[in-house]
Amino acid sequence: MKDLLHNNPIIELTEETDYFGLMSKGNTIRNFLKNTIDDPLKFKMLCIYGSWGSGKSTLMSYLQSQLKDTYNCYFFESWEYEKDENLAYSLLEFFTLNATDPADKSVKEILSLGKRILKGLAKGVTINVQASDAFSLELTSKDLIEELERKEEISFHTSLLKFKEKFKNIENRKNKDKKFNIIFIDDLDRCEPEQILNLLSAIKLFFTYGKKTIFFCGIDRTAVESAVLNKYGNNIKSQEYLEKIFDFSFTMPKNPDFSKLLNEYFENNSITNLNGDPDSVRNSIQEFLTEIKFTNPRKLKKVMNSFSVLRLFLKSNSKHDYPNVDMMDNNPSQIFETILCLYLIILKEFHPLEFEDFLNFDRKREIYRRNGKNSAELNQYTTDNYANTTFINIKGSPDNNVLKNYKFNICISPTVVESISTSAFGQNKYTDLTVNDETIDFLFYKFMNKFMAANFFARTESHASLSSIKKLIEDFL
Repeated sequence: MKDLLHNNPIIELTEETDYFGLMSKGNTIRNFLKNTIDDPLKFKMLCIYGSWGSGKSTLMSYLQSQLKDTYNCYFFESWEYEKDENLAYSLLEFFTLNATDPADKSVKEILSLGKRILKGLAKGVTINVQASDAFSLELTSKDLIEELERKEEISFHTSLLKFKEKFKNIENRKNKDKKFNIIFIDDLDRCEPEQILNLLSAIKLFFTYGKKTIFFCGIDRTAVESAVLNKYGNNIKSQEYLEKIFDFSFTMPKNPDFSKLLNEYFENNSITNLNGDPDSVRNSIQEFLTEIKFTNPRKLKKVMNSFSVLRLFLKSNSKHDYPNVDMMDNNPSQIFETILCLYLIILKEFHPLEFEDFLNFDRKREIYRRNGKNSAELNQYTTDNYANTTFINIKGSPDNNVLKNYKFNICISPTVVESISTSAFGQNKYTDLTVNDETIDFLFYKFMNKFMAANFFARTESHASLSSIKKLIEDFL
């Protein structure tokens, strides 16, 4: 077994370790930033949108390595400072101490000013919604400003002017050979919603007064949407908020090419795919994962690691009803059983409710009876515990191939449906089954429904069954 891949960001991305094709996106952003180096004031706040685990940290680390000859690069791991009282002040302290000599007296001055200005930022920042539904970030909390001025000798306005000047002075103190700074801000999606908005507001209102510093944030839209809804309700749309904050944005690849990742787990041997055509193992696995929309890099690595350990376990244990997932010869049943194992690992790890519902005929029967157009026939088939039938018995069964496929489709069909008819269990008849959302169990059913499972039953030598594979995954993980 090859070494398992860790789920941490790849700090030094290379052609060999670029398992999801991120370098192409990174090179595009790198060229953009290098081409705007002479006039960075156009774009002081940039971001890369991507879901949790999509590779934002790896991409930003790659950008840092690619831009270090052009920019003074800083990497702020916001989650490490999540417990600080004020995340914006932590960013100021991080940048000041790294961009200047800590012994410089200006360090103490700007940190003192910053602490005062950023204190109570959450109470001070408001959004001014205009008649056209446009809005702007403002610092308008009169009570907060009066409280700060009451305790200090100088006014808040004077402090703010001094802060602007001090911030400009510390830019590029340490590395004057490069014109500009770029601060990468990572792990915002791991912070509390209030902290996310406070930091973004502080950068927009205060830190962009500088003349030489660009901010590049890794953002999960879902996290920001939750934060905006939590603070402003439905008065502000999260998309409009993000457009107001960021001057330019990029997006992580939605369907990354993960063929290189599969190279780490599967040999490049040929096999008969689910369509009955010659293909490679990797292509067949990639097609399956893409069809069920399971392409998140972090999740993929976790599932593949689990499968790799499972395969090692199965090689050393030859229990009668274990599936054959060795994938070292052109056995058509192996790709079939490999896909079943991968699917159930995915459910167990990331969709526990769907895992519990898999082969739950009592629940399926109840819902199908309620939504089916032919409840008597549906009830008859869902009471047939076909899931316990081994694949080798299916092979020798007198049932014709259509009936084998029909029963198999009943077993793997999604549990929660909006409407269904018995024709939905025929080959390529998934359109006769409707759901409110395309859940992963529906996507899996749709994928498998395109093929005749009996094609594999007719050639398999496996004594595994659907229920035995589920029990294996349940016990193993």
